[in-house]
Amino acid sequence: MEGWRPTPALVRSSVAGVGLATLAVLVRRPDLLVIAAPLLLISFWSVERRPQRDPVVDERLGQHVLREGQAIEWMVTLDEPGDARIETVAVLFGAPPSTTLVPASGVVVADADQGRTSARVVMRSIRWGRREVVPPQVVATSAWAAFRWSDGRR
Repeated sequence: MEGWRPTPALVRSSVAGVGLATLAVLVRRPDLLVIAAPLLLISFWSVERRPQRDPVVDERLGQHVLREGQAIEWMVTLDEPGDARIETVAVLFGAPPSTTLVPASGVVVADADQGRTSARVVMRSIRWGRREVVPPQVVATSAWAAFRWSDGRR
């Protein structure tokens, strides 16, 4: 588990806000301070509301043996702890050779809703033989995409 880490968006808004505010004071331009204020406000608010605990991920595979022509459903559920404040969840499923995914990209993105978010993908084998199914990568972001959590896979 990687834990919650700041995103490049948070770093950019913080640096731009501080830079514009400093420049506004140095060159006595209040208009630059007006531009910097929302960036600084969102940056400070995001840091203050940073999630402290990791979400809980539950994965369920419909069946463990996949034969030619069969399909399995892989369900991933993410439960957020009380203070997590998750806004968006993305699940990236990898397709072994000779399989197809629904959705075809293998990426499912969902808005977090009331503490629990689910994503599912259907995997179908199109040729005979053994298939190694790779666990999906789960990524969650906090409000304003300020912090990112990943389960550390891939």
